Amino acid sequence: GGSGAPTPIKTDAQGQRLSVSPDGTLLAVGTAAGLEVFRLGPRPTRVFSSRDADGVNDVAWSPDSSRSQTAGGS
Repeated sequence: GGSGAPTPIKTDAQGQRLSVSPDGTLLAVGTAAGLEVFRLGPRPTRVFSSRDADGVNDVAWSPDSSRSQTAGGS
């Protein structure tokens, strides 16, 4: 059975692109203000954030989930 309702993830700006790492442990959120990365689990935790004045329009992960790459622009 499930454990109830999903836990919302709050970002600093509106999310534009979501990408789950290949190993399923991290969620990268490209926002209008940059990149935020969360460790997934019962209580998702922000583990990284980076500001980008142009925002992040796309996110991709390396095959081993150790790095993410972003594309930005207005």
